[in-house]
Amino acid sequence: MDRYFNLFSYCIPVRGCNRGVVCDLIRNMIQPVSLSVMDYLSATEPYLTLEEWSKGRTPLEIREVNEQINHLFQSEFGYFSNHPILPRQFSLDASDDESQITNAIVDLDVFSTHTLIELVPQLKELGCKALEVRIFYSLSFESLQELLHPLIDSGFEYIEVLVEHHPETKNDAYEILQHQIPGLRKITVSRANENTIYHRDSFILMYTTELIRNEAKCGVTGELYCVANVQLYQESLKHNNCLYKKISVDKYGYIKNCPSMNQSFGEVHSTRLMDALNHSKFRDYWHITKDQINVCKQCELRYVCQDCRAYRMDMDDIYSKPMKCRYNPLK
Repeated sequence: MDRYFNLFSYCIPVRGCNRGVVCDLIRNMIQPVSLSVMDYLSATEPYLTLEEWSKGRTPLEIREVNEQINHLFQSEFGYFSNHPILPRQFSLDASDDESQITNAIVDLDVFSTHTLIELVPQLKELGCKALEVRIFYSLSFESLQELLHPLIDSGFEYIEVLVEHHPETKNDAYEILQHQIPGLRKITVSRANENTIYHRDSFILMYTTELIRNEAKCGVTGELYCVANVQLYQESLKHNNCLYKKISVDKYGYIKNCPSMNQSFGEVHSTRLMDALNHSKFRDYWHITKDQINVCKQCELRYVCQDCRAYRMDMDDIYSKPMKCRYNPLK
């Protein structure tokens, strides 16, 4: 008996201009499929078996669809049934976080005059849950501990740190930091001798030979940087998945949406983060979605790919494609 193929509710098909993908939001898996498979997966009533759907199709198209559907089955994206099953919608309508700010970036270089001591309480006042601290210079482990000390009792759920390599700081020193600072999930060490990644339960220690001394390394995106999870997918549908509820302080102390952006909303020694957030233009980018951005809106990866409004192909167009995106869905 010919059968129906059904995707699991958390496996969501997304159509692009030249192909589609099925995004498994639980296992963080992305499976490319042809537009013909997208036609079958997207078909609504009357629901068709593969045999019924194949009528009038070319032998090449039928073989392609059967092969890809079988691959989806073998890879556990869905299942076969003898009777039509109404698709169960995976909930993507979770209530918005009530925090005024959910994530933040603080940049520091050797000349910076702002510190985490003054910024952490302000971020907590805004309800911030995730913080990235980027230190664009090398410092001893004792100095690094002192700099990050305000994070120990901060209560952030997720903390990520970038710091330049210091020859006397070894792996076990960074692991000490992880034990001292609740929420510290990742440390990236730039200008290292080799590219290496260490995993310790929920902690990641990454060494990169790349020299990172300013914010210009940010904004790289493309098919290799995609993440299929509920949070990113859900945010991408309604908001800008990079800048929504984000606040940043660049290495000079200017408050911005992102350190790489030109517009600032004050300087931390004279402007509180709350006052910058309440500026009439601070939220201008928050609701620019991937469905509005040129090229991205035709891309099958648009809901699992991080956006960037700081580096755009056309800096005069706020809806321009991210300049550092390495993927072209139109080819």
